[in-house]
Amino acid sequence: MAVFLCLNAFVLGLGVTKGIERCSKFMIPALFCILVMLAGVNLWQPGFKEGAAFILKPDWSAVTGQTVIKALGQSFFSLSIGMAAMITYGSYIKRQESLVSVSVIVSLATVLMAVLAGLAIFPSVFTYHVPVTSGPDLVFKTLPPLFAQLPGGYVISILFFVLLFFAALTTSLSIMESLVAFFSDELHIRRVSALGIGFAIIIVCSTLCALSQMPDSVLRIGGMSVFDWTDTFSSNYILPVAGLGCVVMIGWFVPKSTVEHELTSSGRYPLWIFRCVLFMMRFVCPPIILFMFINGLI
Repeated sequence: MAVFLCLNAFVLGLGVTKGIERCSKFMIPALFCILVMLAGVNLWQPGFKEGAAFILKPDWSAVTGQTVIKALGQSFFSLSIGMAAMITYGSYIKRQESLVSVSVIVSLATVLMAVLAGLAIFPSVFTYHVPVTSGPDLVFKTLPPLFAQLPGGYVISILFFVLLFFAALTTSLSIMESLVAFFSDELHIRRVSALGIGFAIIIVCSTLCALSQMPDSVLRIGGMSVFDWTDTFSSNYILPVAGLGCVVMIGWFVPKSTVEHELTSSGRYPLWIFRCVLFMMRFVCPPIILFMFINGLI
């Protein structure tokens, strides 16, 4: 874990263009290619139809309030909404770029990658009748024995964990960069010093989470490990509340002229885009997020 965080610090130390952008230009296409390759391998698995149905065919009888709030939390987590990562990356977008177009591309790409990831895993799970689990249990307990049964499983397992590493690194870079950018931009701390402070905070918190995963660990909150509690609490509660706060703040408190200036790139794009997004942020998104959040709590 410490080595992984040091790698994050090294990339961020190179800066946005030479570090984050250069790594992402390599890792994101590689991530997509590996996913397509693994999903393609599963096309010939006997359990492909069953695995695809498990992912794509909804079972409405299983949907509860908790399902809804977990789905909301997962969507916020997948799109890095409510954790400042998108705000930080958005501040680096060039003025001539359309924020709306970039947002649509990111959302569609996220859904596509999620579906591909499912098709790369679950058909094999159903082919070899492995119990369906989620999270760390699926990745580190279910899949390794499964890969051992697949033709060419050694190569497939290497590709899968390279993919997992790329996905983890690109995500962690965005999260750590938001913390470093806050220290640097808002508190006017030199970037190198800001990176050091952010690294120290994250490695302490990450150590507690990692140790809580050990057998018989006493690092537990409410019956869950510190890792699971942090994941659940942040994804299901903090992110939706932070996202709700963002849309309310931008929709009602930030001057309309500022929002129009950003969404139309100073008049380069049609005014209807600004009006549509502002309407969504004022009257559509807040009640939906609030309703789903409260429904999940009940």
